[in-house]
Amino acid sequence: MSRPALPAQPLRDRWRVLLCAVLIGYAMFLSSAQRLQATEPSQQLTTPGVTGTDDSTWRGAASVLLADGMAPFLDVPGTSVTYPTGAAHGPYGVAVSPDGKHVYVSDYGNDRLIVFARDTATGSITVQQPVINGSGGVSGVDGPYLVTVSPDGKNVYVTGSVTDTVVSFARNQDDGSLTYLSKLTRNDPYGFCNPTCPFALDALDGAYQVAISPDGKYGYVSSILDNRILVLNRDATTGALVLNPLSGPVQIFSANAADLSQAYGIALSPDGAHLYLTGYGSDTLLVLARDADNGTLTQVEVHKQGQAGIDGLNGVFRVATSPDGKHVYTASFDGNALTAFQRDTASGKLTFLTTYVDGVDGLDGLGSPHRLP
Repeated sequence: MSRPALPAQPLRDRWRVLLCAVLIGYAMFLSSAQRLQATEPSQQLTTPGVTGTDDSTWRGAASVLLADGMAPFLDVPGTSVTYPTGAAHGPYGVAVSPDGKHVYVSDYGNDRLIVFARDTATGSITVQQPVINGSGGVSGVDGPYLVTVSPDGKNVYVTGSVTDTVVSFARNQDDGSLTYLSKLTRNDPYGFCNPTCPFALDALDGAYQVAISPDGKYGYVSSILDNRILVLNRDATTGALVLNPLSGPVQIFSANAADLSQAYGIALSPDGAHLYLTGYGSDTLLVLARDADNGTLTQVEVHKQGQAGIDGLNGVFRVATSPDGKHVYTASFDGNALTAFQRDTASGKLTFLTTYVDGVDGLDGLGSPHRLP
């Protein structure tokens, strides 16, 4: 299949400086971390931390803290290192290990992950390991979108958008290096195979983002083209995301087309009780309850652009929860906006608070935002 296209950028914003919105509490938690940027054609990386870009077409980045009405600017750049491939493509996704010692970057155009060692005192980074699709037994890292580190720091996961895969790696917690474990691909067979298998995995079409439950037992994978969330078991020994040989996935969650089209961003609440999901094509934010016993998802409510006074979900792309679980934030690519919701920590339901829009009330730089931690 061809690579799923990124949301179309308005021409007036295509080459402008983009802001990566981050939650202030999360930034304070990793206060020593600085930001990641890539500038074409030289493709450089600044010292990364909790923020980064997810699009190889953008030309620069800055960071702004947006939470509860406060928006101080971080205007001191980090040091730069030459992008290690020397190619025209740059980073798409970035993740930092829980111990802050390593940074993992997915390279969409060159089909690889780059592992960086990070100095926890200065935040500076050095290239440590390239993980290249088709080399050293690595498979499925073809058009990689987002990269995720497990909460326990033992694994790294990445989606392959071209091959419709989710790939699992073991992470060496001392040096941060990665070892390929396995991959799952759309149409992988399962069931009682005698000799042919009766079922095929009907998910991962345009695989995009992985989230791991706080208890480490389940993985959740969004996919853009089939509008689904694939729920998988996480192997208790290796950490790989796996299918049950007979019953297959834990669940394939889907919603009606009006509620969910183009499932991009997902975020689990810190308590693991709820999952939040953006529908880019449907301009929606879904609230899903998560069963802690079996990992399954149930729809609780949906918030839609233009309904109940909500403005700011036009082309909603990414979502994040605050570290205390009391707020949820969305980045709207088409709406040039960051929207804040208050979260009921018991029910997971959301109440719209406010929207920050590029060009309104003196706010500049939120053109087509598409990165939240």
